[in-house]
Amino acid sequence: MRRWLRRRWLWVGVLVLIGVGAFSYWRVRAAQSSQPFIQTAKVERTTVALTISASGTIKPYKIVEVKSKAAGKVIQMAVEVGDYVKKGQLIARIDPTDTQTTVDQAQADLDAALARVQQAMLNWQMQKQITPAQLEEARQALESARARLLQAESSLKAQELQTRAQIKQAEEAVNAAKARYEQAKKQAETQPELTRTAIQQAEAAYQSALESLKQLKEATIPQQRAQVLASVQQAEAAYQSALENLRQLKEATVPQQKVQTQANYEQAKAQLDNAEKNLKRQRELFEQGFVAKSQLDSAEAQYAAAKAQFDAAAERLRTLEQELSASLRTAEARVAEAKAQLESARERLRTLDTEHQAALKEAEARVAQAKAQLESAKANAVQDELRQQELQAALAALRQAEAQLEAAKASEAVVDQRRAEVVAARAALAQAEAAYKQALANTQQVQLREADIKTAKSQVQRALAQLRNARIQLADTVIVAPRDGVIIEKLVEEGTVISSGMSAFAQGTTIVRLADMSRVFVDTEVAESDIASVWVGQKVDVTVDAFPGEIFEGKVVRIDPQTTVQQNVVYVHVLVELEMPDERLKPGMSATCEFQVERKENVLAVPNEAIKEDENGKTYVEIAKHLNPRPEIERRYVEIGLQGTTMTEIVKGLKEGEEVVTLFATPQQIQPQMAGGFGMRGMMGTPMGGMRGLMRR
Repeated sequence: MRRWLRRRWLWVGVLVLIGVGAFSYWRVRAAQSSQPFIQTAKVERTTVALTISASGTIKPYKIVEVKSKAAGKVIQMAVEVGDYVKKGQLIARIDPTDTQTTVDQAQADLDAALARVQQAMLNWQMQKQITPAQLEEARQALESARARLLQAESSLKAQELQTRAQIKQAEEAVNAAKARYEQAKKQAETQPELTRTAIQQAEAAYQSALESLKQLKEATIPQQRAQVLASVQQAEAAYQSALENLRQLKEATVPQQKVQTQANYEQAKAQLDNAEKNLKRQRELFEQGFVAKSQLDSAEAQYAAAKAQFDAAAERLRTLEQELSASLRTAEARVAEAKAQLESARERLRTLDTEHQAALKEAEARVAQAKAQLESAKANAVQDELRQQELQAALAALRQAEAQLEAAKASEAVVDQRRAEVVAARAALAQAEAAYKQALANTQQVQLREADIKTAKSQVQRALAQLRNARIQLADTVIVAPRDGVIIEKLVEEGTVISSGMSAFAQGTTIVRLADMSRVFVDTEVAESDIASVWVGQKVDVTVDAFPGEIFEGKVVRIDPQTTVQQNVVYVHVLVELEMPDERLKPGMSATCEFQVERKENVLAVPNEAIKEDENGKTYVEIAKHLNPRPEIERRYVEIGLQGTTMTEIVKGLKEGEEVVTLFATPQQIQPQMAGGFGMRGMMGTPMGGMRGLMRR
């Protein structure tokens, strides 16, 4: 609004200057000819419009801050400021490495959940087929867990002894290195005696290292290998024994028991048939009176006994197959356990050589070190200038021995591992005991396994949801335009690390600002005195400073419900939308809006300066006739219609082409005006004040 006022007064000033110049010219001419100065305008058909003017700025429909839901490093920026983009067009890419890892992890979780479902199904199916052999299997598992616990405790004890020995040996080496360092220090003070002592100590250390290496090669390694080989042989023997027991059971025991049981059944059946025939014969004889009642009772007793034996044999024949199957499974479980123990012993044998090689290398390194120290001590006997170097070498040896001590102490981690194995074995034993107890009172396992299946399936659904979310996050690393528009600001470059827009504690980093120019608006400030003539839907002619002479048509879409005050002037913000957006228009451009209050096309009209009123309030104009050589002025009353911003409609009283007076001044009127300062001040007392003063006769 302020810009519009400044432009308005600027144009008024220009017009005044032009008017003053023209008036001065005509004043001189009039003074010379003693003729009055007259300015006229023709009555013409034109458009009369009443408008309200206001200034404002171009604004887009929306300014969208494009942010990323995904966090990470920007690896690609596909747009620049000023680019027009379409909805869905690529804006930027975020490094998807971390998000892809999340997707892979979610996929792995889903696979694991599916595997748990399958495992739960298998457990349920197996549980439905549980037989009395389950108790025997649980007992065997319990015995195996106890054996593993004993083995783990034995390994722990052996490892503790070995670690303590290594630490002790390393401590002795540190003490020896400290002694050598002290000796070297004394050598620097008393070279001859210390040199001899150093040589003796180096020789002793060398011999000790050689002896340790010899002991390791000739005693320790062979003994350990023999022990492990014995364990392997023992495990192989146990495995072969279990295999033989299984073979014996399959080839001898099972067939023999089947034959024996079948024979017992046949024998009992034959005895039952004989007893039944005897009982029938005794009853017939008893009924005929040939035998006593006691003989009949004896025959019935024999029949009952034979019947009981037959039932027992039949029951034994019926249950034999189940018992034999249970025995076979038990034997097969023992074979599997023996095989596992054999594999463990063989694995120990395979890893033993590696341990021995490491121990040999360490012992050989100690021999080489001792030999080097010996040679250094001998060299020092003839090279006095190396006394200080010997001191540094001894210090280095001490540091190395201390490092070896730290390494030996670090081997306590193996002890901790063995302790963990003992703990695990104890846990396994407790688990086996619990499984054995569960096998004793296993009555509701089928329902529990069904519940496990439901739980596993729910985990699958949760894993699926996590995978879907991870894939969505991966897709969010590709940032696209949410709508059509122009890039008005670019806030990040490739390589920038941005935060997520989905965080509960941060709003994310804005990548670009996108202006949606599909609809273009002008935000204007209308003076409080003019706002009553503005309404929503009103047509507006918009001009832009950047494109003078062009008119953009628009309409009012919003009038703010409250006013604003700037420099004690009250304004109301009015939003005008352009009907035909033009891509040349940029956000922030200055614009002027002409609000069309009323408008009439093709009507007779004269300039507003030609309209006058008499003392009775009647409206008239002055018609100029015969301007040369002497003008004639005729007053004519008229009926007016719409009074526009610059023109007034003539409803009655004038014809097209007639000339009306817009300015009349005599030489007598011009002289006082000029002498009295008729100029900018006189004409600018009020807008067009001086000119209107001359229009009155």
